[in-house]
Amino acid sequence: MGEYNDRVERDMDAEAKEHALKRKLLNGLMMVLAVVMIVMVITYLLGEYEFTDILKGIVASDTVSEDLTLTYQDYTVHFSPEAYDALQKLYMGNIQHEFAACLMGVYVNNTYAVTDIHVPDLFSQSVFEVVSGACNKQTIIRLHSHPYRRCVFSPQDIFSYQKIREHQGNIMLGLMCEPTRFSFYRED
Repeated sequence: MGEYNDRVERDMDAEAKEHALKRKLLNGLMMVLAVVMIVMVITYLLGEYEFTDILKGIVASDTVSEDLTLTYQDYTVHFSPEAYDALQKLYMGNIQHEFAACLMGVYVNNTYAVTDIHVPDLFSQSVFEVVSGACNKQTIIRLHSHPYRRCVFSPQDIFSYQKIREHQGNIMLGLMCEPTRFSFYRED
């Protein structure tokens, strides 16, 4: 009878261990499903387009370093303190809608040294669009803003850049979507 009790006890221990393992696996699966559900709810509440647009914008953009420099591919953009301060003020003064700016300075050895900012004539502004006049020939970067953290160029942005590029060879397109966050685009 003792041997029988030992075997029953071992079987019960094995079943208890198997049950505990199944419970752990089930708990793990439930945690994964809970995280997936939370992400789905957040995505739904934020709007899938907005969530992915913000994520793409953060990946495609960069923030200005302490020395007021950014890098885009093989190009460097460096702001003078005065130009950067003026751009910050322009951004903060137009946070409710897009703005356009002509960044002027010198382009040498793949470096865009921005020393001055000019705001072209603005014909219309909204949260998602700005229509402005042309920049002058001293412009090295044609910049406009997008809503907060949406640092992805639209097809219209690229089309407009290509038209401008026909007349100004080294010009770069810039996009500002936070006080310190920028995206750039240039076709070679």
